Amino acid sequence: MRKFALALLIPVLLVSCIKDKIEVTDIDSSISPEFGVPVAKATIFAEDVIERYDEDGLLTTDGEGVLTLVYQDTLESITPDDYLDLDEQTFSDEFEINAAAQSALEILGTIAIEQVEWVELDFDEDRLDSIRFEDGFLTVSVSSDGELPISGTVSILDPFSDTEVISAEFSDSEAPINAQVEQDFSNLLMRLRNDAEYANAIRVSFRFQITDNGGEYPDNLFFDFGLTQFSVSSVGGYVAPRTLQLDPMDANVNIFDTDYEGTIRLEDPGINLYFFNGYGIGVRPVINQITGENNAGGTLVVDGSQIEQLPIVAAAQFPGDVGISQIRIDNETMTPTVTDFMAFEPNYVVGDVSLEINPNNDESNFISAGSSLDVNFEVELPIFGSIADFSLVDTTAMNLGDVVESVDDFQELEQLDLRVFVRNELPLETELQLVFTDSLWNPIDSLFEETLQVIPSAPVDLSAPVGSPDYGRVIGDSETRIDVAIPRERIQALENATRMIIRVSGNTTGNGDNPIRLYPENFIEVNLAAKARFNLELE
Repeated sequence: MRKFALALLIPVLLVSCIKDKIEVTDIDSSISPEFGVPVAKATIFAEDVIERYDEDGLLTTDGEGVLTLVYQDTLESITPDDYLDLDEQTFSDEFEINAAAQSALEILGTIAIEQVEWVELDFDEDRLDSIRFEDGFLTVSVSSDGELPISGTVSILDPFSDTEVISAEFSDSEAPINAQVEQDFSNLLMRLRNDAEYANAIRVSFRFQITDNGGEYPDNLFFDFGLTQFSVSSVGGYVAPRTLQLDPMDANVNIFDTDYEGTIRLEDPGINLYFFNGYGIGVRPVINQITGENNAGGTLVVDGSQIEQLPIVAAAQFPGDVGISQIRIDNETMTPTVTDFMAFEPNYVVGDVSLEINPNNDESNFISAGSSLDVNFEVELPIFGSIADFSLVDTTAMNLGDVVESVDDFQELEQLDLRVFVRNELPLETELQLVFTDSLWNPIDSLFEETLQVIPSAPVDLSAPVGSPDYGRVIGDSETRIDVAIPRERIQALENATRMIIRVSGNTTGNGDNPIRLYPENFIEVNLAAKARFNLELE
């Protein structure tokens, strides 16, 4: 058996119990009639109970104001490189130094070779109008099979204006000839040609100069250049459909971290995906599977085929815009239902999620610099359901010793009358026990010989439709008065009672069979008053 505790339990070893007259009375009006000296008061709000029990869950309220626990994964941010997955681009070419060129070199001592050509970048099916690189390098390597010095420039030109976008100069004067250079192109913007003739094409200009120094003439020049080590900050154009696998997303549902006795059933839980899409590309999330892992070492797997297809996430409409979408997996869209999945008590919920990029195959897309696609995974547990065999604990200071110390002649003290007033605005049928302790929380005595079922639930609306926000809502309170007479032989030990532990346990309304809703304003209040009774016949 496991124990469901809604607050931090303080170990209590009861050393004795008060076993005298107990009277339990329901009261309909004031819960604070004049009675002796007030010695303690504790008010336990539903919100405080949940917060004390579950420090790691984000306690909030849903759209209807119901207390809700939210467990989130770390936000995942998807970069343009994740989206596009563009490979480094490398190209090779060869230039022949024919007889005419060698003759000119012999006569003039120096020759220049210039050539401009179209080079297509290999971006698979993407057809990009423009691409801005966050960083990267233009690499150039030129070699020859001769011994003559070479120098020159490689330039990338705008395909529409022939203006220079970036260039790199190279030279080598000592055999073996092998000139290499690396040119940084951070924040470089390139436009590309896409039409019936070319795809993702750039214009590249090659300029070489060879100088005769009496060495062996070359027959060929070998040329390699590339766009390497780059990352992308923005693109425009057509981004072809593809699938992007996200890292596993998990949420620690620590309401199930600790063992508990009894059962909890949540009627309206959900698994949420939040998308903040700064890119002008629609995406559709695909749940491959959802896995629950519980404390007993068990695993429950829900395959993606058991979850309805999810909608397309909104795209940004223009650079700087953010499309915001929430997709909720609930009892209507998953088999087994999320309620049944949570009944497995998973303290970890792991989502295996992928993204279909541009599922509608739109022709025009954009990824703007400084934007991102952020994904948040969460488990949302509105406190709407039923709980059986729960317990909660609160503590408070008290001054019961002052009442005992105020008696001038202890022999005249016949008994101590304690009155407990309980006002219950929680939808919980509860048993109550009060434990008196010293300042170090060492137990001195308890109020009842055994825990008693004395506190009825607050009235709850069970007549509204189950789907209504009013169903299971507290619509009043219950008020109970308990009078306990403590005989003289047990009173003196209570002089040192300065603190009190209030323990409440039981079930939600209807012995845990009816789902209820908890709201922040729901509470249970316990008031304790005391008065001394004297034997006036003593001489």
